[in-house]
Amino acid sequence: MTMSRLLLVGLTCAAGGAEARVPAFVDPEPEPIFPIGPIVGVPFPPPPLPAPPSGGRQDHGRIVCPVIGMFVKNGLLVPDARGFVTKAQTKAAFLEAGVPSHIATETTEANFRSAACSRCPERINPFEMNTIRGGASRGSPFGGAQEHFRSTGIRDTDNGVPRAGAFDFGQGRCLPSDGRWTSSAVACFAGLWDRDPGCGGVTSNDVDTLKRPSGCGRCEGALANPRCASQLGGAIDFMFEAFRDPSTGRITAGDWRGMWLDLELPAHFRGGGGGYPPAPRPPAPAPRPPSPPSVSVCTGRAPIPAFKTCSSAPHCCMSGLECVQGRCVPLVGVPRPPIELRPTH
Repeated sequence: MTMSRLLLVGLTCAAGGAEARVPAFVDPEPEPIFPIGPIVGVPFPPPPLPAPPSGGRQDHGRIVCPVIGMFVKNGLLVPDARGFVTKAQTKAAFLEAGVPSHIATETTEANFRSAACSRCPERINPFEMNTIRGGASRGSPFGGAQEHFRSTGIRDTDNGVPRAGAFDFGQGRCLPSDGRWTSSAVACFAGLWDRDPGCGGVTSNDVDTLKRPSGCGRCEGALANPRCASQLGGAIDFMFEAFRDPSTGRITAGDWRGMWLDLELPAHFRGGGGGYPPAPRPPAPAPRPPSPPSVSVCTGRAPIPAFKTCSSAPHCCMSGLECVQGRCVPLVGVPRPPIELRPTH
């Protein structure tokens, strides 16, 4: 089996003053109301708030893997109360979003404890995947998140701030003149950093010495020596394959930059092996009249977040979303929420 190319990749309200008194005839904890039709004068209780993405953490700059970061930031992969995700949970999130099955399988097997990775952890904290710091050359810790053999250093920073300058350097060297990334351009991008520190010029940010391929010298990269092929190039290639526009086979310069630096999903992405093309929308639809306050088509359910499976009832999606082709997607004119796995630092 080849080495994986993708390394994983209540509001508190304090009441001032005296304690409020509740009249004896009022039940302070009424039973939930589940009406089957309009009930005049009976307010319908609002649905419960969805769990906050990433367990409440908002320092997404510390997620070094662009793909995991996109999934966590956009609520497609939600860590538990302690900040961890599991292999089964991560694989299911990839598949549901449309990541090709071979990528979802290989990446999770190679980054969580499995026959393919005995040093990998059972669970991963997406915010604590930078386990080789300060440009060091050593092995990743046993039972901790496993780094790539080499890295670009774009997101693999000690302060949690992505290096826009490093990305701009790679774009300036490898982006085709038409402004759209191709498979060969992505290979060029990864190859720029495919040498150990100390070799002169641009080099890897750090090195996991336990992952050095046999026959690969310190100052050799995969483009010059195929024996140096590693997760560095493979992860970036997987990232391109999973998120490219299926109608063109490419990714625009703006989308590629947004994925790396801001953890934004590409504009065309809807899932399904690289993303469904955007669904046609009717021009200037008439505004929908508001539903009666006492009725809800999603009675007893939490609103469905972006890109999750939905029924034909648009009100089942969260505010600002509508159900299109079985998934909750942003309405026309509503900004798309920004979203990364650890494919590449």
